[in-house]
Amino acid sequence: MTDKIQTVDFKGADERMALLEKAKRDLANWPEIARYIAQQKKISFDCYIKEGFTQEQALELCKQPL
Repeated sequence: MTDKIQTVDFKGADERMALLEKAKRDLANWPEIARYIAQQKKISFDCYIKEGFTQEQALELCKQPL
C-alpha cells in the first residue's frame, strides 16, 4: 500500500484570497467563541455540583467534549 499526500487544488488566486480572508474573520471572532465555550463549561460545572457531583467529578465531566 502506498501512502499518498492529498493536496487541495485551488482554482486560482481569487479562491486562495477568499479562504485567507475567511480565516482572518474566523480568527478575529475567536475571543467571542472562547468566551461562549467558557460560559457553557461554567454552567455545566455548576449544574454537576448542584446535582451532587464532587468538584473533582464535575471537573472531569467538563473536560469531555460537549
